[in-house]
Parts: sequence; structure tokens; C-alpha cells
Amino acid sequence: MANTESLNQVIRLLKYEAAHNKCYTLYNRVAPDPTGDGSIWLDMADAQNRAYRITKEGWLLETDVPILFRRYEHQRPLVEAVKGGDAKLLLPFVNIGANKSSITTQHRQLLLLVQTASYLIPNIAHPINAIFGGHGSHKSLAQRYIRELFDSSAALLLGIPRDENAALQVLDHHYIPIFDNLSYMPNWFSDMLCKAVTGAGQESRVLYTDDDSFIRSFRRCIMLNGLNLPATKGDLLSRTIMHPTEPVDKTLTEKELNEKYAKVLPEILGGFLDVVVKALKLKGTLGESKLFRLADFTEWGRVLAIALGETQGNFMEAMEENLRNQNSVDIENNVVAEVFLAYCKEAIETIWATEEQPFTSTPSEVFAQVTTKAQEIGVNVKNSKRYPQGANLFTRKLNDSKAAIIASGWNYETTHNGQYRVISIWNITNPLEKTITTMINSVENHTKLLEAS
Repeated sequence: MANTESLNQVIRLLKYEAAHNKCYTLYNRVAPDPTGDGSIWLDMADAQNRAYRITKEGWLLETDVPILFRRYEHQRPLVEAVKGGDAKLLLPFVNIGANKSSITTQHRQLLLLVQTASYLIPNIAHPINAIFGGHGSHKSLAQRYIRELFDSSAALLLGIPRDENAALQVLDHHYIPIFDNLSYMPNWFSDMLCKAVTGAGQESRVLYTDDDSFIRSFRRCIMLNGLNLPATKGDLLSRTIMHPTEPVDKTLTEKELNEKYAKVLPEILGGFLDVVVKALKLKGTLGESKLFRLADFTEWGRVLAIALGETQGNFMEAMEENLRNQNSVDIENNVVAEVFLAYCKEAIETIWATEEQPFTSTPSEVFAQVTTKAQEIGVNVKNSKRYPQGANLFTRKLNDSKAAIIASGWNYETTHNGQYRVISIWNITNPLEKTITTMINSVENHTKLLEAS
């Protein structure tokens, strides 16, 4: 048996070799080619160390794979994809929309397919997939099926970890983590998911007895599900695509559904690989367009939509709908923002305020006026966890939903005038033009009623 000194010498030698030889960046499941040629690798995580290589020319299941991937115990091998598959075969297993022929349902299905295809694009921020709906809508099952495509695991469904360190480890180990059946989300976990979408880094000590440390850095394709929308905070909502589901007709058992899905899984995977091949060809050929919160996803989403046989216009319309839903939910979940908007729409001093001539007051005075409005519409303002008890917390709660407030046609700014804090509020839309339009609409409606009578 080697003595302690010999072991220490070997450890020092290995540390030296690791520090002075070539370093490799290791990825979880999906990686860019290390040569920088634009191709993409998807790890099979099987005993043969195979991986799919996706290029502009096509895709192949390769056995000669560069040093790219870090493996974890929970990972399971992916299925072998077939050529000429169809990504849209996924849709019957995710029951989105009550009216399957409506434009809204078609847009939501397109967003689901684009979002799923984007999981094969490395090094971008991927929006959160949030599925919600009533009992029997197969929320968990639908997300399991999506995860099986690219990140098969022995632990497909996860709960909220006990603390931040445990959450970091879970997010590090799972490329497409599914946080299942959520009814409540702690603020710290909501904040951590935001970081995991846009790029999280955390330094930790290797052992409690030494000074060595290691860095966890990752971007993840996160899924959430629950009876109601799990994401409620504005910053998390702005990184989320919402997928409301409908109850499923109980004609098949879960076992039968699993068997049915397993039969088409190789075709669905092959279809998504084909979509990314087409998207790689199209990338960079489209003109400029509006960018949403996750700009890289928007850019890739446009080409992925075309690769799916849809139009970039339909994708952008679907994103606009999702943005409107985000803002609506944000306001609904922030009673302060909701009452503030009600106050702005009725107060003469704010209705006619413009950016050049805003209504300006102290935060305390505005807080008092908004609180009066809250009492008028029946909001509990005393001893309430939802409603702040002071002006400082009032402006903080407003800031949580500022993007949604701006989308609703109002803006505000808190500054210091040299003596005390002031808040300026203004109407983003032209108030005179808005009033004239309202009057015209009113006259037109009145004329129609007279003609009808």
C-alpha cells in the first residue's frame, strides 16, 4: 500500500498535469463543435460513447466523438433516430388548446415545436416551458415526452430542491429539468431559475477543509408544470412561454400512451434533427426583425419556424401573443401594479401627463392616493402580505412589474431632486389622440345602434 507521502506526490503531479495541459470545456447533452465550424453535437449518453452530429449537410450518429460531454448517473441513452421523421408527431401528445382549428391554438403549437427544437441549439438562453391546466390534461406526461427526446433520465420529474446549493447541483446535472406539480415557488428559487435561463455561475468549495474551489456555469432548458401557471414573478414570466393545456379524453391508459409514444419517438427525434439541419442552412439569411426578451431565441425561432414548414410571421405573432399573456398575468399577480394602473387611468393629473410634462409628486403622496383607490375597489390594504405598508415597498412592488406597466400604456420614474425623492408618471399613448379615438368609436357604435333600430 502506498504511503501518504507517495499519494501526495501523485496528487501534486496530477494537479500539475491538469493545470498545464490542454483544457476542455465539457457540456451536458448538447454542445457546439470545438472546431467552431457551426455544427452541433447531441450526446447519446450510451456505453458506446456515441453522439449525433448535426451540420448544414445533414445529421449522423457518430462513434468518433470529441471530448465534449460530462456524464451523470441519472442519464439514460437516447433512442436511435430515423431519417425522414416528423417533429409534428409530438403534437398529439401535448393537448394544447380546446379549439384545435383556432389561430391561437395553432400559434401555441408552433411555439411549442420551436421551443422544443431550440433545445438542440447550444449556448443560447432558452425560455422556460410552463405547462398548466386542470386535472387530467397530462401536463407531466407531456413534458416527460419532450424531455425523452434529448435528455432521457432515470429522474425525469423533480421537485423544488431544499436549498440553493441543492438547486445548483440539480440544475447542473440535468439539461432539461422538469419541476413537477408546482403550487408555490419560493422567491429564491424563482430568482435562481432566471439565472439558469440566461446563464448562471456559482463558485463553491471542493471540501470544507481546503481552499480549493470549482465553478458551476450553465444554461438550462427548464420546464415547470402545475394546475396554475407556476411562474408569477415578472422577471421569471418574461423568460417563460406559457402552454395552457386541456383535459385529455380518457381513451388510453398511461401505459398505452407510453407504448404509443415509444413507437413514434425515433421519428419525432429524427424530425427535430432534420429541422435543425434546415435551420443551420437558413441562419443569417433573414433580415432584421423585432427582438423579444430572449433575443437569441427570437433569432433562432424565426429560422426554426421556417424549417418546421411555417412562416416567421406566424412565429412573431405567436411571440406577441405570449408577450401579451405574460404582461396580463404579471399585472394580475401584482395587486400594487393592478391598482396603480387603475389609479393612472382615472386620475386627471396622470391621464393628461406626457413624458415632456409628467405628473410629479412624492412617492408617499402617490402611495396614499393609490391606497385610497385600492380601498375603493375592495383591496385589503391593512395587515396584508400582498399590499405594502409604506412608500418604499410600494415602489419596489411597482418595479417588479414595470415592463408590464409600460406595456399597459404607462410609465414612471423615481428620482431625487436634491431634497427628497420624487416619482414622475406619464401616459405613453397620446392622451388627446386616445380621447378623440374613444369619442369616434363611441359615435360609430351609437350610429350603428340607431341604424339597427
